[in-house]
Amino acid sequence: MVSLLAACGLQGAGEDPLTDEHPDPRAVRGSDPDISLDQALQDLRFDLPPGAGQVRFKSRNDSAPYYLNLTFTVPCRQVTEVVQDNDLIDLRQADGPHSIGEDALKRAAEAVGVQVPSGPSLRFYASKSDLATYKRGALHFALDGSSCRFVAAVEDYG
Repeated sequence: MVSLLAACGLQGAGEDPLTDEHPDPRAVRGSDPDISLDQALQDLRFDLPPGAGQVRFKSRNDSAPYYLNLTFTVPCRQVTEVVQDNDLIDLRQADGPHSIGEDALKRAAEAVGVQVPSGPSLRFYASKSDLATYKRGALHFALDGSSCRFVAAVEDYG
């Protein structure tokens, strides 16, 4: 891996002006203006749940890997559905090279403007797929009694 930061697309959020021209206001600074969120979701095989709120993303495909860092909120009752729809498992159960670790997920969160709290509601997930060209991971935590925030990092090395 070139470096963990570069591999996850997490070089400083303020270093690249590409987002100044991005047509989607949900894109954070450094996003490639030629990659829409829908295109990145399709290409990288990540399902954003209908009704997801507070969506922000960063996506690039100008160096390996093609990646998407994404954050959104959902009702906490939908957490299991989001995890299942994206073929994720608890990070502690992951044993393959297709997983993105806790530190990289925290940096992905930072890249999309999310501060990750510590505490019992924080959960980490990894890919349950054995496709080594796709790496993915996610975290979520409760915002209040009914809303949860997800952060996902998805990479394509193909």
